[in-house]
Amino acid sequence: MPVMPLAPTLLAALTPQEHEISLIDMFYGDEIDYNDGGDLVAITVRTPLAVVAYEIADKFTAHGKTVVLGGPHIFAYPVTVKSSPGPGANCISHRRKPSKSKP
Repeated sequence: MPVMPLAPTLLAALTPQEHEISLIDMFYGDEIDYNDGGDLVAITVRTPLAVVAYEIADKFTAHGKTVVLGGPHIFAYPVTVKSSPGPGANCISHRRKPSKSKP
């Protein structure tokens, strides 16, 4: 049985209550509503489904939505993702290695 990635559920839990959150999981058969009234779309990208995630990002940006991509694929391949013909994301989020501080 698939499990919802931790990052989206954690972000939802940390979001102030005055904001409405919807978690969509395609593995559970949830339908994507590209006309949803939301202001921000965050997509967790896993490598086997990266092309699908890029297509979803492109569709949301075509509908005027702000899109943020994150997840294991983005972390593993940030340069490739930034230079690919897609994605239509406004922001690509990946963790950077902390710089070593001088003693």
